Amino acid sequence: MVAAAGACIAAGAALLQAHISRDTEFRHLRAYLYVSHSQLDQNPNSAGAEIPIKHSRATPAYKIKVDAVALVGKYLLNDDDLGDPTQLGGAIHKQISILNGTDDYRTSVSVSYPDAIRLLNNTDKLLGEHALYIHGIVRYHDIFSLEGSQPERKYEFCFVFRPNIDATGAEYGCDKYNKPG
Repeated sequence: MVAAAGACIAAGAALLQAHISRDTEFRHLRAYLYVSHSQLDQNPNSAGAEIPIKHSRATPAYKIKVDAVALVGKYLLNDDDLGDPTQLGGAIHKQISILNGTDDYRTSVSVSYPDAIRLLNNTDKLLGEHALYIHGIVRYHDIFSLEGSQPERKYEFCFVFRPNIDATGAEYGCDKYNKPG
């Protein structure tokens, strides 16, 4: 009886160890993409930034879809005010087949209509401060999601540019974004 209980405990411990080993393998091998940004690039007709999508693991990311949009809005917006970048007019839609190792993909996201540029550069305090928000989502697959054991991965991003205060951009006000998926 004691031997049978000991065998059950040992079997349970072996099963737990196998699960931990599989989870470690999964975390180590899966693809992780992340997004950063360049400094605000502004001229009289447009304002935007380059958005590099970077890969940080050993296995490739497949079927990468990028949807991003630049919006001018009051500083500081609620996260809910940004909307779904896949549904917004003026959004860029790109598809990349694969990213490996230390590869990255760069795309520019900007606003170019005169009213938005005027509003962004306005210093009239009665109108309130405005900022450029670059918001988007990167969706992709890795070796685990292609075999069907894991869903499509996603990384939602948001960066805020304030031309008269911080042209380098920040994540402040985008607290719900910029987290690995």
